[in-house]
Amino acid sequence: MASFQDDYYEAVGKPCGLLRHGPRNERLSTVQYAERKAHAKHIAKVDAAQREQALLNTEKAQRLEEEETVLTKAVLQMKEQSLELVTETEKLVQRKKKVAEQETRVAGRENDVARREQVARQRLEESEAGIGTMQEMLRMVEDGSFWKINDPDQFAHRAPKFLQKILATEPAQRSTVQKMVIKFADLLKRVATAMGGGPEDAPPEPESWPGM
Repeated sequence: MASFQDDYYEAVGKPCGLLRHGPRNERLSTVQYAERKAHAKHIAKVDAAQREQALLNTEKAQRLEEEETVLTKAVLQMKEQSLELVTETEKLVQRKKKVAEQETRVAGRENDVARREQVARQRLEESEAGIGTMQEMLRMVEDGSFWKINDPDQFAHRAPKFLQKILATEPAQRSTVQKMVIKFADLLKRVATAMGGGPEDAPPEPESWPGM
């Protein structure tokens, strides 16, 4: 029973500021007993404050642990999002690079097409000029003025401009159209000579024309 009373005192009496024994057990005076009771209440208050603080500390520690868990999850989520962002950025960079390469290829093709169009246009213009020059020389044969262009003094005034351009070009650098016009002019000279429309002497070769 004494052991039970000791346990009860530690569990109930002491936290409430009570004493285990009365004043008669130690033959205490009223003043001494009052002091003992006041001290016991003070101890009880201190213990209660410590228990409350311990409880608050425990609750605070739990909250901190929960907040740390939430923060850890948030950090991990941010890391995942950051990795995803880096991956998306790398994909965007690769896409941008591919688009730039495609644009470069398209620009190159456009430039190539433009160059081809320019070459084709120049060839067409040269072909038209060659045909016009041959027609003009043919008319000169018909009106008898063809042989006048063989005269150095008359060549610059009477010869077609395209023919003058051809004769001013090195033979090795002449185009197919230009060579064709020279051959046509040589043929006209031969035909005109054979028909008796040229001078009595043998007509000079095309290379002897002014500027050739």
